[in-house]
Amino acid sequence: MFFILGISRGGKFLTYELMVQCPHCGKWERCVIQMQYTCLDFFFIPLIKWDKEYLLRMNCCQSIFQLDPEIGKQIAKKEEPPILAEHLQLRKAGIVPDHQHLSRHSQPPRPTGEETRVCPHCGTALSKDQPVCPGCGEVLRWA
Repeated sequence: MFFILGISRGGKFLTYELMVQCPHCGKWERCVIQMQYTCLDFFFIPLIKWDKEYLLRMNCCQSIFQLDPEIGKQIAKKEEPPILAEHLQLRKAGIVPDHQHLSRHSQPPRPTGEETRVCPHCGTALSKDQPVCPGCGEVLRWA
């Protein structure tokens, strides 16, 4: 009789339904949370898990953050605590479109002509019939 034991890296995606403000680009968006761990396997079945860490990937700019372990444990228990900027540590910065780097006091470039409009979310110049902003991806509803 012999046993197959091994040590491997594993992961599990956690469900989190609340919106989070991205500390990297500032947009409110949904995120993906993954618990990663090292585990002892017995016949390819994980028995003991250790070195757990919780990673959060923002859908807006694809930035990856390490989540505070206490908040991660609450989410793993199916709770939904608010995730604040102080709970996140940047691991990998994502791509932020240039129009999101405008300061609050600077004005975005204004389009010209009657057939153009400005996205109310990011200031991108749009044609009158565009249903989705190419700059920020927001669905547009014109009155």
